[in-house]
Amino acid sequence: MQLLSILVCFSTLLQASLSTPLLASKPKPVDLEFTCMEIVDPRNKDLKHDDVPVIFLHGMTLNKESWNGVFEIIALDTKKKVCVVDLRNHGESPWNDEEYDVVAMTEDVKHLMEEINAPKAIVVGHSLGGKIAIHLALNYVS
Repeated sequence: MQLLSILVCFSTLLQASLSTPLLASKPKPVDLEFTCMEIVDPRNKDLKHDDVPVIFLHGMTLNKESWNGVFEIIALDTKKKVCVVDLRNHGESPWNDEEYDVVAMTEDVKHLMEEINAPKAIVVGHSLGGKIAIHLALNYVS
């Protein structure tokens, strides 16, 4: 009996995941607070910089400062532009009680990428930030 219950539950979840999603309007993005660091060597003008930045997203109840020390080392080691972000309703970014979910936060990060002229990015996230990074990758493949 328990096996049958598990199979019915699994079947229902599988059907739900394969069904056509409802098309909903995208939430309006907010302008996120962020800090970027890029290492430039004025003595070596031929140094090629990778145009794909690294964006760090913090976890729930944290802010961009949780990446202090990490993003500087990554910028130094990779010579990439590295950005840390305060997600919506965190740190110095705007607060919005109406739209506070992963979809809205994903749109915020996509908007930030457009703002820093980054059609592609390496997005690293911790906890909530990881969930947003996955949602971003699944919905904006490039």
